[in-house]
Amino acid sequence: MDVPSKAYNNPLNCLRCNSAMQDPVRLPCQHHFCRQCVNSSECTTCLRPFNLAELATDKVLNYIVESSREATETCANCDKISQPMYFCETCQQPLCAECREITHRAKIFLLHNIVQMEERGRIRNRPFCSAHNEPFILYCLESKSLMCIECFNSSSLERRGHFLNIDVAHKICCDKLEKSAVNLRAFQSELREQCDLRRRLVDELEKNFDFMAKE
Repeated sequence: MDVPSKAYNNPLNCLRCNSAMQDPVRLPCQHHFCRQCVNSSECTTCLRPFNLAELATDKVLNYIVESSREATETCANCDKISQPMYFCETCQQPLCAECREITHRAKIFLLHNIVQMEERGRIRNRPFCSAHNEPFILYCLESKSLMCIECFNSSSLERRGHFLNIDVAHKICCDKLEKSAVNLRAFQSELREQCDLRRRLVDELEKNFDFMAKE
């Protein structure tokens, strides 16, 4: 299946619908898609088969996608994005630093709860451990799963050596996704060159055949 090149511009985009992934799932071949975009037992990118029933939401990637979505919200007052961005939990609106000062200067707004957008994203989007009802703060490299503080406390010393801070894991996953996107773009370019070469060879053979037929 030929995937449009714009699908590779952002490693957080679904390889099928080209939009930011919704409920992302990771296939055994390591390609990521929106869950609703996976409707067969074969990867549409590399054609590798998999068991559709075994697919689970990639919680780490879902956290990254949601955090990225938070970071691109525009100011409700001026429709611009500038750093740092804030969010008024009372008004339920994102604000840039300048508009925050202008619109929330009056005493009536003193009790409004305003937080930095990045911090809000970390708190609001961080999922909770179903076993301990504690927020996930760690990532286990061995099991490729998120861990809360109670998961950490109940783990062996050997296993703790595989744990990473969730923000560090976030960066590592983003770096891996970007490298994968670069490799995929290079692979796609190579395939296009091979297709062009074969097309030229076919054209040349057809010309030779026509020439011989005329003789």
